[in-house]
Formats: sequence, C-alpha cells, structure tokens
Amino acid sequence: MFISSCDKRLNEVTVKNKDIQVKYQMSEITTMKDFIEVKKGSSTIEIMEADSYGFADIIINKDSIIIQSLPTIIYKLKGKAFNYTIKLDTTITEDYWRQKVEEREKLKKSGI
Repeated sequence: MFISSCDKRLNEVTVKNKDIQVKYQMSEITTMKDFIEVKKGSSTIEIMEADSYGFADIIINKDSIIIQSLPTIIYKLKGKAFNYTIKLDTTITEDYWRQKVEEREKLKKSGI
C-alpha cells in the first residue's frame, strides 16, 4: 500500500497503482461517514459510503479493490469501478483493524 496523503481535517488516505487512485475520506467536521472513491484520469466514481470507525486497509490487487473493514452500516456499495471488482472484507479482527489504524497514524505523524 502506498499512502500519498493524510489530512487531519478529512482524515484522508490515498492508495494508487499505475491505473487508478482509491481515496478514503472520513469527515471529522460534518458527519462521521466514510467515503471511498476511485479515480481514473479525470473520472471519479464513489464506490462506498458507510458509518464506520474507519477502514483497516484498502488493497488494489490486479483487477480487484479490497476494502478491509469491521462490520458496519453501509449506505452505498458499488460492485465495480473502471473494470475493478469491489470486494468488502469484514472478516478482520478488531486487533488487526487497530494495528492498521495505528500504522497510518504513525505514518501521518512522521509526515509520509
């Protein structure tokens, strides 16, 4: 996973490969909803909107985007974006989720 940006205001994480960019945002200002969108060129598709504590990880693997999250209320979930299949993995443990969130926080504090 390559994290290219983190923002305190939106708690934003971006994961990308040579083809697409997947952006996760959690608004800490207006709502506690999480949003994930996929961008390719100048086109953007919102693939998920949910109430959650944040996602553990977002993985781009060949033709799939895997979203690792604890079970949550999902308002919107697309099945595909730009020929990538969207897979939601809710089999993770709370310990795994906590570990991933702590890793992101360390990266954010180090300025990466």
